[in-house]
Amino acid sequence: MSILKAFFTDKPRLAGDTKGPRQACELIIFFADVSGSTRMHETLGDRIAHECITQSLDSMSDYVGNHKGQVIQTIGDEIMACFETALDAVSCACDIQRHFNYSTTSHGHRVKVHIGFCKGPVQLDRGKPFGDTVNVAARLTSLARGGQIISTSGTIEDLPREKKGLCRPLVRIKVKGKSEPLDTVDVVWNLEDATSIFVPGQTEEASGESVRVMLSFQGSQVLVNGENTPFTLGRGKDSDLKVSSETASRSHARIEYLHNELVFADHSTNGTYINTAQGRHAWGGMDIH
Repeated sequence: MSILKAFFTDKPRLAGDTKGPRQACELIIFFADVSGSTRMHETLGDRIAHECITQSLDSMSDYVGNHKGQVIQTIGDEIMACFETALDAVSCACDIQRHFNYSTTSHGHRVKVHIGFCKGPVQLDRGKPFGDTVNVAARLTSLARGGQIISTSGTIEDLPREKKGLCRPLVRIKVKGKSEPLDTVDVVWNLEDATSIFVPGQTEEASGESVRVMLSFQGSQVLVNGENTPFTLGRGKDSDLKVSSETASRSHARIEYLHNELVFADHSTNGTYINTAQGRHAWGGMDIH
């Protein structure tokens, strides 16, 4: 029997048991949440929205089982699951995102899912896991956007090299009960988006106005902060910064303000390089001072 199955099939302690809780087992807590479910109910109606969400949860649960995971419970429009290894969790998350990227529900509705997972010690209370690991995984899931997978740098340490190469540095987040911020990573499941760049800004608490970056383009400068994000760059006429270049895409990139960080995401075909004020050439993430 695997560690995962043994942990969840072990008989729970009875009320009044003086032996205390079982020793914590280190597992990966995994949340997958349907994005925009409230709007689905508003636009599709309760019955169709419910069927779309139920079908989506069933599909996610199937992928969890196919990747040696275990669904713990369904909570509204999300599933909570556990895995033994980061490789299984990453593979499952990527397959789920690919499924929803290329498939629709039986009503023809396209669903997006945001996923977060974290590795750490887990204990059970009446068959349900609890503790810091669960709290961190839930926070990561709330941080992720539709179609995104977020984990922590510590969770992916044991991944094979080729899988670890799909994990991009994202932002540092503060979690209640943790003395130090956690380094997060974005798991790139769509290789067409493999040029994504994430630029962590200040890690301390700051207002959207104080976290800022100055962009220089063709002799002019543009200040970007939390007050004027999302900020878009590209050849498109609706871009906040119009880049007239044959190598630029219509919607080349955008800068977002996310949890006291400025995050740069490249959506282009040719990719993006960023030069710091000090003249350093950065790829795959850098600090802004």
